[in-house]
Amino acid sequence: NKYFADCDVSGMVTWHEGEHAPEKVLTVHSLGDLPSGVFGAAKPRLMRNLMLAVEKNRKELGLEDYHVATEATHWSGVYHGEGDPTLLTKFPVAMMDIEVGSEPDSWNNKEAARALARSLTQIFEDDGKKVHQILCVGGVHFEPNFAEAVLTQWGEDETFGVTHILANQWLVSGHYEDETGVQRASDCIDAIDGGVEAIFFHDKMKGCYKDLVRALGAKYQIPIYKHQKLRTPAELEWTK
Repeated sequence: NKYFADCDVSGMVTWHEGEHAPEKVLTVHSLGDLPSGVFGAAKPRLMRNLMLAVEKNRKELGLEDYHVATEATHWSGVYHGEGDPTLLTKFPVAMMDIEVGSEPDSWNNKEAARALARSLTQIFEDDGKKVHQILCVGGVHFEPNFAEAVLTQWGEDETFGVTHILANQWLVSGHYEDETGVQRASDCIDAIDGGVEAIFFHDKMKGCYKDLVRALGAKYQIPIYKHQKLRTPAELEWTK
């Protein structure tokens, strides 16, 4: 905070690994801890700009076997016992992890690193489109539908902005079906700069988590959609 509280955005560039993580992936994700309901600040427009830059540089550098992805919201500090998740809310700047993964060949690939490095300087390059900010709920940790929503261009001047993603596994382990689930999920929405215009949920979730989505839609007076609707954006209705 002493040196960086007035910045527009912050990011940690690192590597990704995990037992079931995809190989040859370039990822961007927001920070938060679902079990405690603590979510870092997020800016969908800038995260979208960064993802588009990574995709552009991936192609230009010939990384045809790599793909750009989002991850579910998490903060690795919790899982490595390195910090109290409330630290995320004590730094006011929107935060992202920017990673290459998920195996040694990818970590050592200089062109993959170059794609990320070039992208960092392009985060403020903006195409001026209307960004419809959404909350994504359900699905797996690397849910392809949510990344594709950001990377897919539709219409002349409209697009999706994704930041926090509440994956199914974290909803379950965090017991979001209990009486505090709506409030914790609301804190997630409130952490997103400008809020959200709609919620998209994976339709394979259990009924109790669909009830959570319905409650959020009613609270914020915004529409809720199954994730398949991301593929037909021209059919969606927006409240803003």
